[in-house]
Amino acid sequence: PVNSGTATMSLDQNANGWLIGEGAGVVVLKRNEDALRDQDRVYAVIDDIAIVQGDSPEPAAESVAQAARQALADKGIAPSDIGYLELFGSGVAAEDAAEVAGITAVYQGDGNRSTALGSVKANIGHTFTASGIASLIKTAHCLYHRYLPATPGWTAPKSPEWWQNGPFFVPTESVPWFKETGQTQRLAAINGLGADGAYAHLILSDATEPHPPDYSLLQHTPFYLCP
Repeated sequence: PVNSGTATMSLDQNANGWLIGEGAGVVVLKRNEDALRDQDRVYAVIDDIAIVQGDSPEPAAESVAQAARQALADKGIAPSDIGYLELFGSGVAAEDAAEVAGITAVYQGDGNRSTALGSVKANIGHTFTASGIASLIKTAHCLYHRYLPATPGWTAPKSPEWWQNGPFFVPTESVPWFKETGQTQRLAAINGLGADGAYAHLILSDATEPHPPDYSLLQHTPFYLCP
């Protein structure tokens, strides 16, 4: 069903379906060393793409988990290293349940809410075959501008037990993305589900590049006293 509740991420307790969206997206890909040599603007680096073809026509949590484990292993990082995770969040109940179960199985937490969740569908709706590129563009901007993005309209998960053991939280306000102590780079992941039974997990990182981001937005924010 089309969502008749709050226009937010489909995992919210006040959402009851998918959001209609439409769009197209284009990105320019270049080998990182070539981009740095040519002093190009680098929004993010795609470190790994893992794709798993499921055996069942029904959404499978194990296939979601398999793609996530493969991508993390290829990059050689732990799930706790991921600061932002962009979910597919289609609004189709079976897909949402499989995605959350698969992701939670991989991203086990220790009580530290260290991984922000989001989905671009909360902003622009489900754009079907363009939804993957929309997630990529959004996540690249998050890394480039060093912000964890807010999810509009978010209140609470409809099934809290889905991720009670995970490290997840959903920002309701966009906040600066600071690196943890000892981290050398910011890391993000994108989870995807295909209509053909394919499951994908991407690992992205920020880049050291010659064109620093424009921080003019910070000039318009209020001052805070931090004792």
